[in-house]
Amino acid sequence: MNNEILKKVYLLSKERYDEFMTEPESSSSLTEIELSNILQKRENSKLLQYLKSLTYDENLMIAAVMYIGRDYSDEEFLKIPNIFEEKLKEMKETFPSNDILINQIYSKAPLYKYLENAFRLFSINITDTDFTF
Repeated sequence: MNNEILKKVYLLSKERYDEFMTEPESSSSLTEIELSNILQKRENSKLLQYLKSLTYDENLMIAAVMYIGRDYSDEEFLKIPNIFEEKLKEMKETFPSNDILINQIYSKAPLYKYLENAFRLFSINITDTDFTF
């Protein structure tokens, strides 16, 4: 597990979430211009660009950790001795390409929350991050 990659994804996903939460709400029916702006923001997203720069195996790792953080309580986590390896295998079977995997990771708005929980479960310290973007 590459903690530096995970920490960077965490920071970028938190930044993306914070930006999203400060944007004004749009109407329920989007205009073409609004939709175009949303797609442009997605393509320009630092998180998306970073995920695209990673290998398939690195994105598999992120997805495995993300889903562990989303799906497992402390008790469940402790009951499965090889949880990371099992989830990694499941991700490989579920997401056959890097593009599909990237879209799956990016589509999770609370990604940073899933990662926070996974970091807690795996005892990964997120306070010692020192990144420049």
